[in-house]
Amino acid sequence: MAEFFPVKSAPTGQSTPKPGEDSGVVLDISSITERGNSPGRKKPKLGDPQIACSTLPGSQIGDLGRRAQELVERINQSRDQDQEIICSFENQLLSKVKEQMFSNYEEQGQGMEEQLHELSQVLERSSQLSSELQGVRATLSVINTNLLVTPRP
Repeated sequence: MAEFFPVKSAPTGQSTPKPGEDSGVVLDISSITERGNSPGRKKPKLGDPQIACSTLPGSQIGDLGRRAQELVERINQSRDQDQEIICSFENQLLSKVKEQMFSNYEEQGQGMEEQLHELSQVLERSSQLSSELQGVRATLSVINTNLLVTPRP
């Protein structure tokens, strides 16, 4: 079969080309000749399984080559379309993931903002209580000093 359809394969191991890349599959039918014209070949006998293929006229071989080339081109176009669909899906998925992440960040940010507000209120109240305690301590210190200085009867 390779003698009828020599193909140049892509140098990479990738089965599907990326958008804008050629798949590298080229069908060259210029080397196809009629088998009956070769002097070193035996003529096929009736009943030989290869007789149907080897007795095709050149126009039919050319037609088969053309149809095979069209099939390869359609396959490559289909691969390109599939690759575009995959890229579009990737972009949409990436966009959705980003939206979800930003939504989560916003929710977490609001929760943290509420907690920070509560913390600042607690710290403010703590500061007020600390000031009150220092005032009470100063008052107790004055009372203690007065008790120590005052003579006992």
